[in-house]
Amino acid sequence: MVQEWDGADWGQSESNVLERAIEGAMDGVAILGQDGRYATVNQTHAELYGYEDPEAMVGESWQTCYEEPELERFQEEVLPETYDEGAWRGEAVGVRTDGTEFEQELSLTTFDDDGLICVVRDVSDRVERKEELKSTTSLLSKLVENIPVGILAENADREVLFANERFC
Repeated sequence: MVQEWDGADWGQSESNVLERAIEGAMDGVAILGQDGRYATVNQTHAELYGYEDPEAMVGESWQTCYEEPELERFQEEVLPETYDEGAWRGEAVGVRTDGTEFEQELSLTTFDDDGLICVVRDVSDRVERKEELKSTTSLLSKLVENIPVGILAENADREVLFANERFC
């Protein structure tokens, strides 16, 4: 159950508490106006895109943070779904001011007459680890298939998980 705000509880105004919460978030948080320009940006959001000062992003279009074909995907798929459903969550590739790209997890929520709340998280490390694991798994599979001895892997219940051709 959501309680009505009583600023006296913390001795602060609701807007002050919300501002502190947004600024303290570990993820990038931004609010876009109807025109697609940044109205509010926290420090994390600014840093993700290569800005030192969040104020430098205020008034800029969100489109400066993406390149083609990502912009096209946003226009054709992501934004229509966001406005139809009221929210969207997925992955995208953002671009920093220095031109480097980064994998991101992004959630968009509609806000006040076509504005958007954007929450961004850099997942580059996670994507890189996933690719490394995929590469290592592929290499190990090749080794196991080509090793000159039979290999059998079972689980604790003695169910066969894997057997190479030599074993068979």
